[in-house]
Amino acid sequence: MRRKAANVGGKDERLWEHRISHFRFQTRRERNCCGRSLGTFFIRGLGDTPSAGTSAGSAAAKPISQADVEAILAKLDEEQDEDYDWKRSIVDLMKLLNLDSGLGARKQLAKELGYTGALDGSAEMNVWLHKQVMTKLAETGGKVPDSLKT
Repeated sequence: MRRKAANVGGKDERLWEHRISHFRFQTRRERNCCGRSLGTFFIRGLGDTPSAGTSAGSAAAKPISQADVEAILAKLDEEQDEDYDWKRSIVDLMKLLNLDSGLGARKQLAKELGYTGALDGSAEMNVWLHKQVMTKLAETGGKVPDSLKT
């Protein structure tokens, strides 16, 4: 049986685009045999394949809004055994993202991201670092960029 072509710009085409875009942002959690999280992996969807001649790792990520980042992190937080205060605490945000949250790692990350104040673990440094990490997540489509992994 032959399918009827969707109207260009019509209801059918908009519905199809919604379904495709929704599919692109689905994620799945992987856990090891002890139930410990191995990370979040994005499921690749239709139209999300890299063009010929480029590898999957070199494809540029599409930026998303802060609200989308917060939704991804909230879903990730729900799947955790611990309760993280990731909206206010850089330490909890980094733990949620499976990053080293120690003072040395935060100092190094702040230096790499261009923090000009004292690298002493102060509240000012931590608030600045939290904003920068959230911005980097939005710029990379909700995925932790390699530049944040130490």
